[in-house]
Amino acid sequence: MATTEDEKHEITIPPDLPMLAVRDVVVFPNMVLRWFVGRETSVLAIEAALAQDRLIFLATKKINPGKPRTRRYLPRGHGQPHFGGC
Repeated sequence: MATTEDEKHEITIPPDLPMLAVRDVVVFPNMVLRWFVGRETSVLAIEAALAQDRLIFLATKKINPGKPRTRRYLPRGHGQPHFGGC
C-alpha cells in the first residue's frame, strides 16, 4: 500500500489547545464537518486554532436537564490541555 505525504507528516500536539465543546456528534480523525457556532467562547476557540497550528481540542458536551449548568475544567499541568477561557 502506498503512503501519501500526509500520512508521513507527524503532528506534535502542544500542551495547550483551544477547546470546543460539541454535542450530538461523533468525530473521527480526518473528518471534515460543518459546525455552526454562536457562543463567543466557541468562536474565540476556533479563531485561536486557526491563528496558531489549526489544532483544536474537541470535548463532548452533556446537557443534564436536572442540574444547573456549571463550568468544570481540568486542572492545568501533567500534560493536560489548558481549557481556561475557551
